[in-house]
Amino acid sequence: MSLIKLWKTQYQVCPKIKKTAQPKTQKSLILNVYTDKKALDSLAAPYKKELLAKKNCFESSLNESTLHLWLEDKRTNSDQPGEFVETAVERIKKQLGQAFNKVKPAVVVVNLAKKSTELSQAVGLSLSIASYNFKFSKTPQKSLSFGVHSQSLDANSFEKAWACGQAVNLARFLVDLPGGHLNPKTYAGFVQTLFKEFKSWKVQIHNEAFLKKNKMGLHQAVGRAAEFKSCLVEISNSKQPDCAFVGKGITYDTGGLDLKPSRFMRLMKKDMGGSAALVGAAWAQAFLGLKKNTIYLLALADNAVAGNSFRPGDVLEAHNGLQVEIDNTDAEGRLVLGDALSYASDKKSVKTIIDVATLTGAIKVGLGSKVSGLFSNSYKLAQKLHKVGVDAGEPNWIMPLPYWVEDEEIKSSVADLVNSGPGYGGAIYAAAFLKQFINRESLEWAHLDIFAWTDKPGGVYSRSGGSGQGVMTLVNYISE
Repeated sequence: MSLIKLWKTQYQVCPKIKKTAQPKTQKSLILNVYTDKKALDSLAAPYKKELLAKKNCFESSLNESTLHLWLEDKRTNSDQPGEFVETAVERIKKQLGQAFNKVKPAVVVVNLAKKSTELSQAVGLSLSIASYNFKFSKTPQKSLSFGVHSQSLDANSFEKAWACGQAVNLARFLVDLPGGHLNPKTYAGFVQTLFKEFKSWKVQIHNEAFLKKNKMGLHQAVGRAAEFKSCLVEISNSKQPDCAFVGKGITYDTGGLDLKPSRFMRLMKKDMGGSAALVGAAWAQAFLGLKKNTIYLLALADNAVAGNSFRPGDVLEAHNGLQVEIDNTDAEGRLVLGDALSYASDKKSVKTIIDVATLTGAIKVGLGSKVSGLFSNSYKLAQKLHKVGVDAGEPNWIMPLPYWVEDEEIKSSVADLVNSGPGYGGAIYAAAFLKQFINRESLEWAHLDIFAWTDKPGGVYSRSGGSGQGVMTLVNYISE
């Protein structure tokens, strides 16, 4: 089955909200959201006490389950520097997703205490993400379909959020595909087919000959040993983009000649998670008609091993002319990104470049799997990305870029740069390396170092797998 046909088993059109009562014969999940204490008076005493204490309670019978959520807490992360708190929207996402995955309802009934754009969006996003049900099987599993009944949901907000949830699931789907299915050739073909429905969008696939002609020696070298060679996929809606997004797309990472241990190689199908976030965000922008002139660059390669693999000690020429010594072939993501960032910098209309990548294990050691590392040469851009990320439920933390890393640690004795360093501060080293490929001083640049994976079921995620991390951060950024 083609990748597009596989994706169609998971893509789901937004269900129409019905204002009639739910059918009693169907398995249903009822969500009751309370925002003031007077609304709690209708509850039985045990439930009211539990709700005030825990902020949620769940009751279930044979054919009907009910989730009560108490959302009096008005705290936001914007006034909590250094601390991420669970907002009302995040609570809905977590608790509704968990209840949905437990019940697997045919009907979801939503009762909000009052009509709210924010809460309607939270419900739409949560249910959309929770519908994802991808698994390789003799009979491919389709996404979970269900009806929605509500008199309090704002339909427009719900529908837009549902589309965003499908964009998150698109990124999850791409990350979940094994390297045997997703390689630079099939990935590029999938993207090209995906965007055919959007007439104002253009997809160009730049092959190995293009990389060679444009002296993109770093990108070319990483995929040299693979059966399917490196390529650069360009998705755009304008000939004069003012914002460029760049994504790392290593469809499988063995580590190259600096071979990874097997336990670290196990999940390396996810090493294209940054590019997957871009595909999801670009699809959401196209589907929702968000008016921003953008270009998305997917730097695709398969870091394989063969007799013609690039080697430790090699010196490679980058698109911007910099000579790069290879210290470690497993620090390959920064190489493909370097050439793509330089290529994006060449576009004179571009004022802002944001790259997203599953770049380092060091950032997970420091921040955990749910918090992205955010590096930037512009504090204004960093603050904006921090806010939209936290508001989207995708927290990030602004990281330092010390001058001495750029001035000393990334320098090579035999070339301009060396692609990896002594080991400490690995995420900072990688970001400082990427900064060398922002070719114009006037450009704003930011780098998001993400994990793109959830290790266990929880909330809207019914199983471990791709998380879609980064999609909503980018969609919120584009929307502002």
